[in-house]
Amino acid sequence: MQEQLVAIGPRTSFPLAGNKISTEPSIPEEWLDEDYRQAAMESTVENLIAWQVRINREERDLTQAELARRMGTKQSAISKLEDPEGGDVLVSTLVKAAHAFDCALVIRFVDYGRFAVRTHDVAPSRLFACGFGDLIQTNEVLQGPRP
Repeated sequence: MQEQLVAIGPRTSFPLAGNKISTEPSIPEEWLDEDYRQAAMESTVENLIAWQVRINREERDLTQAELARRMGTKQSAISKLEDPEGGDVLVSTLVKAAHAFDCALVIRFVDYGRFAVRTHDVAPSRLFACGFGDLIQTNEVLQGPRP
């Protein structure tokens, strides 16, 4: 059986076990080079931020102008936010986007193995975060803390 690979960054792949992603941290050989590893991480983060903002906006049928109004900014700022090469993004901007989408924002340091596992799937359905109101309607509110 030939190993299936999933792209997780610039010219980087992550091996899959059958149709399921391995939960064991696996480090691509290219990541042994520190400069490459850091560039791959930065590129992946930049892409994921841009894609998540765009997908969450589009799934809510919002224009860039409407999202900008909700965030108290200009449409051009949303265009820049949705561009992976749009420049540095402030955490405060992401918090405003989370408020506008009525969802939470998680920023966390992880080891590269977990980073590879957590960032391999960029399907729109995996990047969309439903709003709190939708969560309530589907009765998916958590009952106490999760382990």
